[in-house]
Amino acid sequence: DTSKIMFEDESGNIEERSWDSLSKEEKFNILNTPLETPDEPVIGNELTDQEATLLNAIRQSGLTPEEYFNQFQQGEPEPNYKVDDLSDDELFVADLMNKSEDITDEEASELLNLAKQNEELFKKQISGIRKEYKQREELESQQAQAELESQQEEAYNNFRDNIIDSVINLESVGGFDLNLDDKDRDDIARFILEREDESGNTYLWQTLQDPNTLAEIAWFLLYKDEVFNNISEYYRNQIKEVTKSL
Repeated sequence: DTSKIMFEDESGNIEERSWDSLSKEEKFNILNTPLETPDEPVIGNELTDQEATLLNAIRQSGLTPEEYFNQFQQGEPEPNYKVDDLSDDELFVADLMNKSEDITDEEASELLNLAKQNEELFKKQISGIRKEYKQREELESQQAQAELESQQEEAYNNFRDNIIDSVINLESVGGFDLNLDDKDRDDIARFILEREDESGNTYLWQTLQDPNTLAEIAWFLLYKDEVFNNISEYYRNQIKEVTKSL
C-alpha cells in the first residue's frame, strides 16, 4: 500500500507516509537503499514495504530500473515551450503581428521602442504574453494527446472486434474440428485481450515474452498442417486395418 509507507522522521518516530507526500530527497534515499547486506541477502526473504513500493513505482512508470533511478538523480525535467525560443523583442513583435494583421514591420518596431521606454512595465507585459502562449501550447498538447488516445482507443476497439469475430468463427485447426463451446471461446478471447496488470499487458503478451513459448508457436504455425495431416492419415490407416480384421 503506497499510502502507508513506514517512515522514520528525524526524531526517530515511526509514522505512516504516502509515496506522493515524500520529498525528492526522501524518494532518492529510498531508491538508494542497498538491496542486500553482507549478513542478510535479499534473495529468499520477503520484500519490505519500501522495496515493494519502489518496485511498483518502477513498473508503473514504464521505465527500466536504471532509467527510473537516473530520473531522480537528474530531477524532474522542465517543460519545453516553443515560445521560450523567442527573445522578449521577438515575442513582442510576433504577438503584435498575430493580433494586428495590418500592422507593418516599421509600426511594430516603433511600438516596441515605445513599450521598452518603461522597462519594468515592458517586462510585466512580456511575462503576461509568455504565460498566455505557454497556456496555448499546453492546451494544444492536451488536445493532441486526447486525440491520440482517442485514435488508439478506436484502433484497439477495431482490433478487439476483429479478434472476437475470429474466435467466433474458429471451427477447426489443421482440418480437425474443435467443437468449442461458449466458455472455450470466451477463454480464448480473454487470453488475447484481457489486461493482466496495471502496466496494460495482456496474458498473451506476457506469454510471448518466453523464448521457449515463441519457439513452440513458430513450430506450430510452420508445421501444424503437416502434423495434423499425418495424424489424420495414421488414424485412417488404423481404421482400415481394424475394418479388414472384422
